[in-house]
Amino acid sequence: MTDQIRIQELEVRARVGVPEFERAELQRVLCSVTMIPAGETVRDDIDATVDYAAVAALVRQIADRHVFRLIETMAEEIATQIVAKFHLRSVTVEVRKFALRDAAFVSAQATKSGDSA
Repeated sequence: MTDQIRIQELEVRARVGVPEFERAELQRVLCSVTMIPAGETVRDDIDATVDYAAVAALVRQIADRHVFRLIETMAEEIATQIVAKFHLRSVTVEVRKFALRDAAFVSAQATKSGDSA
């Protein structure tokens, strides 16, 4: 089994939506991040793994600084920046938005490869 580090349903506020009125207001969005470290195994050593607090801060920063039309684009941007800044084999990001009254949520997922992929 491959070691994974997960951040599940990190709540952020983002400007995301196709219609302009949706992007005008900050919306509640949940971001889940699954990371596979680039090292062979995770040891009890912070230098051999990923600082998940730093990853969460990066996700919040991206949500704060960007305006997205599509949740797919938001997921791609978050995944791209995480894999560029952290020593990972891969990262998968899921973005959930609450846009449909008759559905629990709508989501988009992006996976990016990094080191040792």
